[in-house]
Amino acid sequence: MSDFWHKMGCCVVAKPPPKKKRRKIDRSMIGEPTNFIHLTHIGSGEMADGLQPVRPHTCLLTCLFTCSLTFLPVCLITCPSIYLFTCLSLNLSVYLSICSAVCL
Repeated sequence: MSDFWHKMGCCVVAKPPPKKKRRKIDRSMIGEPTNFIHLTHIGSGEMADGLQPVRPHTCLLTCLFTCSLTFLPVCLITCPSIYLFTCLSLNLSVYLSICSAVCL
């Protein structure tokens, strides 16, 4: 029987230390937003009227965001890392003119 308990000891491992608990965040730790641009607001009464037409700068931001998601993988594959910023800049400048023509 003592041989059994001796062999059982090899299977028992110490518990890992408990993970550190995340600190609770209260309102005093949160500052005002910086560079905040209020694009639109939809109140309860406005939902019945339907959505308003998209503002040009919202359209432009959406267009540029979509283009950047499209061309980031292309630039990552085709450009060496030292030219990545140039590749992205050229593609975004081309699409900025296209997005401007569509949205404005």
